Amino acid sequence: MRITGSLLLIPFLFLVAACQVTQGEGAEPVGVPIIEDGLTEHVHRKADPKRPIQVAELGWLAGRWVGEGLGGQCEEMWSAPLAGEMVGTFRLINDSGQADFYELMTMKQLGDRVALRLVHFSVDLKPWEEPGETTDFHLIETSGTTAWFGGLTLHREGDHLLVYIAMRMNGGDMREMELRMKRD
Repeated sequence: MRITGSLLLIPFLFLVAACQVTQGEGAEPVGVPIIEDGLTEHVHRKADPKRPIQVAELGWLAGRWVGEGLGGQCEEMWSAPLAGEMVGTFRLINDSGQADFYELMTMKQLGDRVALRLVHFSVDLKPWEEPGETTDFHLIETSGTTAWFGGLTLHREGDHLLVYIAMRMNGGDMREMELRMKRD
């Protein structure tokens, strides 16, 4: 059984959303187009891809991205596309200099579709998901350096990366969380 992007009650999402990097004084914030028919302002509902999509179209994500928040530093790294996949990691380092949690992620080619799959790990490397389960986001469309997944949007503008995550809150309301990172 897989956990899909619609079951976004995992505590990680609360942590990731608070990480951000401040841009220089007077710098314009980066942004992504508003989605009129979306789950939230910047995040699509689950849907089939609008066209065949290849992992190679996401090569702009490769590299190391960092952000500040939660009294610590967020770090995400992605490999370049190879053999129809990309591999990524995420970690949060708290203000005491200790890791709070980790993620292992893949962008995987599935025929003419792409899925971002991830597993969360505690600092002792115990997975948060049940054995054999992953948290999945399926790619719907790309345009330049923006990728819209069901429940998640990635947008790169120069050396800045915005990540929008749609989360269902305890009361059932959908809320959009934002993560701002900068290429290191």
